[in-house]
Amino acid sequence: MENCENNQGNSERLDKDFSSDAKHLDDTKTEQTKEESESSVNKEAKCDKIYTSVGKIDMNVTCRRKITILAHQLKRLSHEGSMDKFNAIVTRINDRYKAKKPKLGMCVPSYMGVNDIRFTVLDAQIEARRLKYDTNLTDSDMFGEMEKIIKFTSNPTSSSMTYLARRGSALSMKTTLDNGLAYLQFAKQHSIQISPCKDTGMVFYINANLLSQKFELNPSAEMKKELLETIEHAMAHFEKEIDDVRSDYSRMLMLKKAYCYLGLNLFGKKIQEISVSEDDRKSAKNCLDFIEKPDIWKRMESRRKMLYHIAKAEYYRQGQLFESSLMHGKIAFMFAQENSWTAELPNIIDLINDVESASPKAAGDDDTDDELIEQLLSTGI
Repeated sequence: MENCENNQGNSERLDKDFSSDAKHLDDTKTEQTKEESESSVNKEAKCDKIYTSVGKIDMNVTCRRKITILAHQLKRLSHEGSMDKFNAIVTRINDRYKAKKPKLGMCVPSYMGVNDIRFTVLDAQIEARRLKYDTNLTDSDMFGEMEKIIKFTSNPTSSSMTYLARRGSALSMKTTLDNGLAYLQFAKQHSIQISPCKDTGMVFYINANLLSQKFELNPSAEMKKELLETIEHAMAHFEKEIDDVRSDYSRMLMLKKAYCYLGLNLFGKKIQEISVSEDDRKSAKNCLDFIEKPDIWKRMESRRKMLYHIAKAEYYRQGQLFESSLMHGKIAFMFAQENSWTAELPNIIDLINDVESASPKAAGDDDTDDELIEQLLSTGI
């Protein structure tokens, strides 16, 4: 009996000791878990500091806006056909660039600024030659000059993006569309790192041009959808630009949409395999109506006027309003001939001939045509 009581007492003490040890172990584990958790949080915090994602490059800064204004001014001059003024500005800038003789030892921001201006001029010269459909553009030393100074501009990512887009555009004339579009894929990849602006918008603008040519070769519903979506994407990139830049590019891109809806290729040639629906014609008219708004039309350049009148002539031809079609076709011809835009000129002549063949009445009254053309030109449209 006494032994049983002793054993019971020993058992109770063991239970207490075990409970105490278990509690101590639990407390120890809790403390370890807490320390590990705090350590984990600290590590994550440190990792967050190390791996914090870098924001997109902001191109809408004061110094960059000045470059944008220069680039846009040069673009408008080439699209206006004012090449004497264009060349005068380019020559003046190039002379200053040579006089400064930038070297790596000079102030870095100043060195970058000089190269930004030089790069912008080269870009504008390449675009001006592209407008003339100069198939020898890829052989020009201008691309080599661009490559040399890209790394010394204030934003090499943006400069590289622009170079790739222009190079792709030039290659599409000399080799194949697929070669050109391959370069555009790399340019678009660069654009992901940059906040939407004129420079990123130009990448999608050029991409739309090449897709328009692709659409001519493969006039499928899928290709049409991709082209229209790319144009919309391009328009979105210009939204934060200054008013003049935004409205100018909106007008240009609306023209591209009208061409797509009317079944015209990049240079105003009718794509025979395309059937234009009544809904397409309504969509095209909406685009042309947008362009005719006074605040949009007022800055219209000669080249855009030519492209507009091609679209208007085709719109009226499809509606069998042959006199109106012929009138707009002849105005387009005047702009093309005056500025030697040879890529569009043969297509305009074909359009005029088609209209005259379809409507002898429209072809026979030259005096009336000339009078109507003068009236239209005097009103600004």
